[in-house]
Formats: sequence, C-alpha cells, structure tokens
Amino acid sequence: MKTLARVLIPIAALATLVGCGAAPRAVEGKAEAGTTLVLAIDTDGNTFETAPAADGTFRLELPTSKPAHFFVVTAQQPRAVKFPSRNGGIPDQSRLPAHTGTVTFGALHSCDCNEDQVDDEAAPEENPLDQVDTDGDGATDAADSDDDGDGLGDAEDPDSDGELGPDVDSDLDADDDGVLDPCDDDSDSEDADRDSDSDSDRDSDGTDADSDSDS
Repeated sequence: MKTLARVLIPIAALATLVGCGAAPRAVEGKAEAGTTLVLAIDTDGNTFETAPAADGTFRLELPTSKPAHFFVVTAQQPRAVKFPSRNGGIPDQSRLPAHTGTVTFGALHSCDCNEDQVDDEAAPEENPLDQVDTDGDGATDAADSDDDGDGLGDAEDPDSDGELGPDVDSDLDADDDGVLDPCDDDSDSEDADRDSDSDSDRDSDGTDADSDSDS
C-alpha cells in the first residue's frame, strides 16, 4: 500500500471547484479507532480530508461538483471505503456520485470487501448510494437499474465514471486491476519509476519483463 504522502493531492482553490451559491455537500460518520484521516478524492484529482474527533465521529465537507472516491487512513495506510452498488449486494463501490446535502456513512468497520482474505478495506453501516438519486427519477442509485438516466441499464452501461454524459474513465484505477490507485503499489501513474514499460505487469520475480535478463 502507498503511504499517505503519496496519496494526497493538493486541494485546488474552492472557488474553482464549486460555483457561488452551490448547495453544501458533505459526508458524516464514525471511523474505527486508530483512524487518523478520512479522505475523498474527486474525479478531477482534488483531495479533501478531515481528522475524526476523539470519539471517531467526522464530517467531511466536499466543495466539489464531481463524484468522489472515499478512503480512511490508519497507521499511514489508506483503505478504500466500499459500499454496495445495489441494495443487498456486496460492497463493491467506492465512488459516490455528485449530490447535494449530507450523506451518512454511519459506523465504518474493517472489511474484506474484495474477498482477498485480508480485512484491508472499510465498509459503512449505511449505504450512501441509498441516499442519493443521480438522475432525479425518484429511485435511489442503490435501487435504480439506470443510475445516470442515459437509457442504458447499469449492467450494460460502459459509462463507469459516475457522471452524466460520456465515459471519461475517471475510476482511480490507472492499470484497471481492480485496486484503486491510492491503495495500489503497482499502478501506472504512481509506479512508473519501478515499471519501465509502464504496463504494471511484472514477471514472477517482481522485475520488469523488459529489463529482466531471465525473461
């Protein structure tokens, strides 16, 4: 996993992120003991953070009109916050679409959300996608088979960036390996210095294929 210093991206001036008069946007919840930061990274790469109070409660303001991915940091290690994209499903989503008002996570707890036998992610008590309605059709995103209202059912919709309009691939997974970049030690964007062909694909001894004499 990456250290916190490699995760944080400078926050742009707030006036460039949201227009004047925009409705407040925030998430609230309670972090596990030992959590030092709660983070959000929007699809433009802007990072927002807050430190939980002594009792673990937090409110993270989101001065951005973009969808955002959520993380918690414990012992300087980031963990993705995962929640079900559908009611009754497994925690498989970390991106919350643009919304207005406050969304509640409830209590966060450690989770083996990607079923890799390690509790290295976090899951909220309450599903934030059951509190937002991206296309304004009256059905929350967790209950809507077409979240963005583009006429394509979510199961067949290639647009995975959480925004209306064309897909811009803002999924925070540069090498498309299913591990979000802030938690990935082998992402194209962060590990090019150790991956000279930038393919994020090393052979079994951990050396780049094009620089390994035994390849």
